Amino acid sequence: MPESSEARERRLSRAREWKRRHADKHAANVREYRRKYPQKVKAQNAVAYAVSNGTLVKGPCESCGTTQDICAHHSDYLKPLEVEWLCRPCHIRHHKPQLWRGVRGGNTSVSKLNQESVIRIRKLLSTGLLTNKEISKIFDVTPENISAIRDGKTWKYIEDGLTIPRGIRGAPALSSELIEQVRQLTEKGYTQAETSRELDISTASVSRILHGRK
Repeated sequence: MPESSEARERRLSRAREWKRRHADKHAANVREYRRKYPQKVKAQNAVAYAVSNGTLVKGPCESCGTTQDICAHHSDYLKPLEVEWLCRPCHIRHHKPQLWRGVRGGNTSVSKLNQESVIRIRKLLSTGLLTNKEISKIFDVTPENISAIRDGKTWKYIEDGLTIPRGIRGAPALSSELIEQVRQLTEKGYTQAETSRELDISTASVSRILHGRK
């Protein structure tokens, strides 16, 4: 899932501060990068120039559909203007999936989806017959990915006219058994996200239970 604007600004702020405090080391890193990857740098510069003069136009992430923090991914640096538009998280996942903190057991989640599968997911969501967890198993992604599609946080450019129930409004009251399970998992050290995934309920529901707003 794409990072929030607040998280992105914190990340960029930390990067700017590090570069300011370590200007010499940053310059040396840039020189070494250019020396080691001349073709890569040439391709990146070609894309930057093409975007600036309108030859290339950035599109939404071709993996998750977001329009935030888009960059160009090259399959072949010898073809600098043949690119795939990916957001920064999906780009990282593509090159170094082991660094993606949301991945478990090698599951690269969002990158496994395409427009056709997302439309199928939205159709299943619109029926209300399957839970996010059940749908996630069908497509081998995480329940959080299904929630993001349901809530329009990813793949929001897809227009299919479907009405999809969102959030927890109208949901039945949480059972005492479920409340106890949440508390037990929390005592075992589970995070809210992990508890949500384990019990197939929203993180908002987990938060409500833990803060006494059932």
